[in-house]
Amino acid sequence: MLIDVTRARRIMAEQSLDGLVATSPDNVTYASGYWAMSHWARPGGPQVYAILPADPASAPCLVTGSGNLDHVVDGETWVTEVYRYGFFATRTDGADLSSLDRRYADLLRTPDHGDAAAALIAALRDRKLERGRLAIEETGIQPALLERVRREVPHAEIVPGARVFRAIRTIKTAEEIERLRGAVAATERGIAAALAIARPGVPERELLAEFDRAVITAGGVPVSSMCIGSGPRSALSNCQAGDRRLVAGEVIRFDGGVRFRRYRSDIARIAALGDPGERARRYYAALRRGVERGIEAIRPGVRCAEIFRLVMETVRHEGLPHFERSHVGHGIGINNYDAPDLAPASTEVVEEGMVLCVETPYYELGFAGLQLENTVVVRSHGAESLMSLDNGLRIL
Repeated sequence: MLIDVTRARRIMAEQSLDGLVATSPDNVTYASGYWAMSHWARPGGPQVYAILPADPASAPCLVTGSGNLDHVVDGETWVTEVYRYGFFATRTDGADLSSLDRRYADLLRTPDHGDAAAALIAALRDRKLERGRLAIEETGIQPALLERVRREVPHAEIVPGARVFRAIRTIKTAEEIERLRGAVAATERGIAAALAIARPGVPERELLAEFDRAVITAGGVPVSSMCIGSGPRSALSNCQAGDRRLVAGEVIRFDGGVRFRRYRSDIARIAALGDPGERARRYYAALRRGVERGIEAIRPGVRCAEIFRLVMETVRHEGLPHFERSHVGHGIGINNYDAPDLAPASTEVVEEGMVLCVETPYYELGFAGLQLENTVVVRSHGAESLMSLDNGLRIL
């Protein structure tokens, strides 16, 4: 199970909540294990909800369109109660059905609530939540539907739920950590495969193609946020692999990640085709030491703002005095930006079970982009690395 239900209910109790409703693709999957293709492909369009009552005696449930019921029976959800809405044509006449198909057919015969709001309202009423204090995640439900719920369940106190999920997701379960470990491993295999074909004259796009092939072989799913850039293009913070050909003496920057069983990675590595020059080596050494110092400082109880301060001071002292950043890392999970933020204004404190990305990106237009980003799990004794690639500037 992805969500720690005990932790979720403890946080709900602290905030006097009777129920929690997930509406975004990330949080529906996190809360229930349920993944619906159309929900993930068009966030804010097809409506899917997961309801977690505070009362352990009240069963969690899903609200989903009839066209997504196959994901209930042929997926990873642990939730068994489903409220469907809308017509979807599927015939079963005369077929010898498997147990999975029979379960699917049974779901198609359950009551059609007509639309997502009606199904959600029915689910809330069945759980005696129509007079409760409910946190409904505001980011995935269409505003008109949320307003309808407020109107038709007038005695419920409805508050925003995104911040509640952020708090719950801060600490990762063992299952989440294993998925994050798999995402990091797939990304590292992709980077290694891309660098194996890197030589002068090779287009950046070929590196991306090789990266994607290796990621898929490792069980990952490539995503568009993977940045690959060479030479001066590496200084573009969101650089996407293009037609530019690799040049001897220039750096290649990888930053980003993949999905692995819905979970994200976010790591960064630098390589160079031959010696990139003294300045690049000196700057990268300072950036590397900053990441390493930050990770050395990670342990339960340390303020995130203190880690930011240590990283910044280290990079500047070690050879990059003009280094500036708004943050030096973040949590990661089913989304690539989870709590906490390693930022100067953060009031958050490091806790055991967090998974953190620590990074020191440096972008200088006309020169290069240099970066190291590592992922660690916070244990009672400090940080446990999920990485296998070393931290060095790799010379090809």
